[in-house]
Amino acid sequence: MSNIIQTMLLTLIAVSLCTGVALFALREKARRYRALTEDALKYLISSAFEQQQITPDTLAGALHLSRSDILALIERLQSKLYIDYEQNHLVLTPLGRQRGLRLLRAHRLIERYLHDEANMPLDRIHAVAERREHKLTDKQITELEAHLGYPQSDPHGDPIPTPQGQIPDIPRFILKDWPLNWPATIIHIEDEPADVFHRITKLGFLPSSLITILQVSESSLTIQHQDQTIKLPKTLASSIHVQAADDHAIQQESYMTLAELPDRHQARVVTIHDQCQGLARRRLLDLGVTPGATIATELASPGRSARAYRIRGTLIALRKDQASQIAIQPIPA
Repeated sequence: MSNIIQTMLLTLIAVSLCTGVALFALREKARRYRALTEDALKYLISSAFEQQQITPDTLAGALHLSRSDILALIERLQSKLYIDYEQNHLVLTPLGRQRGLRLLRAHRLIERYLHDEANMPLDRIHAVAERREHKLTDKQITELEAHLGYPQSDPHGDPIPTPQGQIPDIPRFILKDWPLNWPATIIHIEDEPADVFHRITKLGFLPSSLITILQVSESSLTIQHQDQTIKLPKTLASSIHVQAADDHAIQQESYMTLAELPDRHQARVVTIHDQCQGLARRRLLDLGVTPGATIATELASPGRSARAYRIRGTLIALRKDQASQIAIQPIPA
């Protein structure tokens, strides 16, 4: 009898394990389907803003799917009333647009959080946000936005959709088409391909940077940025968008930034650049970075990606991109 009971118990355990594995596999499959659906909607809404027409082959290439997989995905999107199929082009329905904007909003808020709060480098935040954007609920997205101080753009310069699904239409121009000797402000840098974005930011170009094209050759642009003259390949310039710099931006740029202050020197804070908004601006103000405050460089990290500064008797640490948002006047030694 004991052998029979033991056999029955082992059978029940085996059935439970198999059931658990099967349920886990089903949940994992559903999660992958949901993530793939949302990735497709986000790509379609982003392409719509760029006024690009998307075909099944274009979407398959963007999502790295086979022909059979992309057709199955399109069928699923149509069954959920997310897209229409018009003349071999995929077009979002109002419901699909709403879902795409929600994901775009989550993605850009996560990027803002990773940059401002987690101090993650700009060239890493996109990939991390791609993984996390599918996990946030509507309530968590709203709470994250409030926590960040209702930012209007992500760290790459892309506008963040409002809870109502509105997104500002900001006029912008590709840098390689911008006229000579006309000051411009960088408002957006494409974050893909990642290696292109990394090369651009390594040269010191960031959203809000004030630049002027001095010369154009067949393959490159000669650009004035702060006190440097930089030769930028046109292949990289195609990933940078600009708009005309206003007088206030030009005036702010005329000051040295804290990132440029030599080691063991003092300066007086003039202002925080207008492009530094939301939580990032509030954090600097909370640290005592206000107009008129005296600040001194103390220590630099080995790679000089961050430095320690003394302000109001307290030692604080700022990344290079944070310090570049603070306009200063050096105090003579």
